[in-house]
Amino acid sequence: MNTLNLVKRFGGVTNMESIEGVKRIFWGVAPTGDIHIAYFPYMAFLSEAKKAGHKIILFIGDFHGYWDGEKTKYQEIEARTNYYINTFKKFGFEDDDIDLASNIYFKKDYINLLFQFSNHLPNRQLLEYADNTLKNETTGNYSFADMLYVATQIIDVAYYDLDVVLCGKDESGIYELGLPIVEYFLSRKVNHVYFEMVQGVISPEMHASNNSDNKITLHEDQRSILSKLSGNDLLYKSVNEYILPMFGISGSEDKTEVAQLLYNICNGRH
Repeated sequence: MNTLNLVKRFGGVTNMESIEGVKRIFWGVAPTGDIHIAYFPYMAFLSEAKKAGHKIILFIGDFHGYWDGEKTKYQEIEARTNYYINTFKKFGFEDDDIDLASNIYFKKDYINLLFQFSNHLPNRQLLEYADNTLKNETTGNYSFADMLYVATQIIDVAYYDLDVVLCGKDESGIYELGLPIVEYFLSRKVNHVYFEMVQGVISPEMHASNNSDNKITLHEDQRSILSKLSGNDLLYKSVNEYILPMFGISGSEDKTEVAQLLYNICNGRH
């Protein structure tokens, strides 16, 4: 069982040469807003990895949405977290596949790791490597919360004793800097895989753009999806040639049909 074959199938980017055997594979997400189609590469990959016998950890960083410039207000954390949990379950993930930051960050083992790592995590470099990830990056007015946002992503890898970490291209820098530190403590290799932003969703990067017109969320009706596909050829091509095949669905030259197929996926019917 070579995990690299699965990575290539879904268009992931990695420098690993081969990973054999059953592995612990992790994807973390902060519940900052509506789930949209740029999440699909990760969800589809994890679904197939689970079928192949790997242990998957779909991690919801319920504190991270608040830490990242209060994209999620503190009083909204529980509601948004529940929305993410329910959505992932609609796509076939189970309780055993999902974990929360609030489940582990107060445990003695995690706190011990926090203290262990504290003298090895370079603040300035970590924040620099989190380019295009943090809301406060635009002003450079970082807070302690920003440091927690980045540092915990590295400590999570050690806590779960991971083999493979999935992330977005914008967060890959965090792991490029942080994984060697984790490897020092674990005395073994940890790989990370990132997926490029789904072309045409938003430009230039999800966290740097105020234009969300093409961000198709799971709440949208078929008419709205068709409107966005019709108004953006690059988005249509990405959905038709990239998103649909991930779910074992053939594309179509008929945009109305593609909109229907994507609507079905968004509603857990695929």
